[in-house]
Amino acid sequence: MDKNNKTMPTTTQSTINTPQAVSHTQESATREIVLQIYRFDGRNSRYSLVKVTAAPNDSLLDIFHKVKATTLPDFAYRYSCRHGICGSCAIRIDNIPVLACKARLRDYLRPGTTHLRIDPLAPQQVLRDLICDESSYRKSIETIIKPYIINFLGKNLCPPAATPPTKQPHRQIEQSIYAAASLQEILPDPDLLKNTEGCINCGICYYTCPAVVEGEFPGPAAAAKLFRFTVDSRDNCYSERLKLADQLLWNCVKCMKCVELCPRGLKPYYRIQDLLNSAYSNRLNEHSSDLSHAKGVEESIFLTGQLNDIYVGARTSIFTFIKMLPTGIKSVLKGNYNFFAIYKVKNKRSIRRLLKRGSKNEQ
Repeated sequence: MDKNNKTMPTTTQSTINTPQAVSHTQESATREIVLQIYRFDGRNSRYSLVKVTAAPNDSLLDIFHKVKATTLPDFAYRYSCRHGICGSCAIRIDNIPVLACKARLRDYLRPGTTHLRIDPLAPQQVLRDLICDESSYRKSIETIIKPYIINFLGKNLCPPAATPPTKQPHRQIEQSIYAAASLQEILPDPDLLKNTEGCINCGICYYTCPAVVEGEFPGPAAAAKLFRFTVDSRDNCYSERLKLADQLLWNCVKCMKCVELCPRGLKPYYRIQDLLNSAYSNRLNEHSSDLSHAKGVEESIFLTGQLNDIYVGARTSIFTFIKMLPTGIKSVLKGNYNFFAIYKVKNKRSIRRLLKRGSKNEQ
């Protein structure tokens, strides 16, 4: 046989009729569904019921395109890459935050139902239909966190109103750094950045975080970016960034929604805990009430083997303790809680040993 005379293999009929091909054909079967789409024109809000024919494997973004082309020509929504990279198409499907380009109809249409409710990601900050105002989310990152390397010609001081260095000093800094050390010594450890660098700024963790709604909290994504610059040796504002974490991140309610809902599978909650552990270990702000509260919890468990609320309250802040005292008295009178109950704790030495071991692991 002539080696130069090569022929392409032919595909047989048995190769085409594979189980995968059959299942794909079944998934492509179209059905009629009803979308309850949130609409807002700048003044009035309403829901529009739209019937559309779609396949189970269709993405919600493809369905939106079909709705806009056939039924609602003025339907407004945001999208860009269509591959789950830009993060601009975040919406809510039956109150579940998702990326429209990655959400498949088969995953959210319950058996026996044909209705889906579509809402904007941030219902209180809607500009039009499914398009939301993201200025608060952007501000939490750009203004509060300052997501850029701050290096003032080798100085270890970071002014409160720090601004990015100009191009010329930045070029001088890079030249001096790379002349003094190898690239591997300068760049941060990739293992420390594996849950921070993949953020696509979709805002899902921010707009679903209860701490953002209730109080002063920059959000999980901003906290993850803050952690990213605390482990970068090129940044000279480690202490200031850690103080910022101590001021803001204690408001985290540990609901784990940012871990559950992140479309990229990141875990910003654990970066928040890393920052708080570092702030607690370094004792950067001894007058912080949140830091005093954490110390009170640790000391109470170490001394008595249990959590003593009176001790923790007094250790946190005497003013906070006096302010919450009426609420505590009402709870005691109603029988909801007994502050003065004394429980015998066995194996206090084992508890203290575990606390010491945990402190060593954090260090």
